[in-house]
Amino acid sequence: MRKGEFTTIATHMYPHDAGLAILKARLTDEGIPFFMQDEHYVAIAPFESLAIGGVKLRIRTKDEPLVRSLMSEMTPQPPIQEEEVDPEDAAWIAERMQKQIQSRARFNKWAPILGVIMLLISLFAYLASEFLAPSTPSRPNTYSTNPAP
Repeated sequence: MRKGEFTTIATHMYPHDAGLAILKARLTDEGIPFFMQDEHYVAIAPFESLAIGGVKLRIRTKDEPLVRSLMSEMTPQPPIQEEEVDPEDAAWIAERMQKQIQSRARFNKWAPILGVIMLLISLFAYLASEFLAPSTPSRPNTYSTNPAP
């Protein structure tokens, strides 16, 4: 293969780019051969993608007009228009959100107080186990340094 047989048709920063995946799927569906230059290098060292020029989608030069026409057909779709919301539904949603905000505010008000109470209970339990527990009698030392008679 000579150097002039292939043309770079698209360049992307990373091999997992969605636009690149869609273009690769379209080329595969149409049966147009292609290869990805620097795909594995960028997968191993992604921070060097900018330095090497990203991942290049390369095709045969003779397929370039067909691929350009496919790419022009792949224009992004217009955004979906939002639907009109029923006023009753909007009022119900607003009421639910207000109740959630109120319950969260109530919880946030009492949470520090409950935390301090739990801390004091655990502290008192620890102190009670340390100071109020019955002390075990100490056993006399059964070992003696004096020899047996």
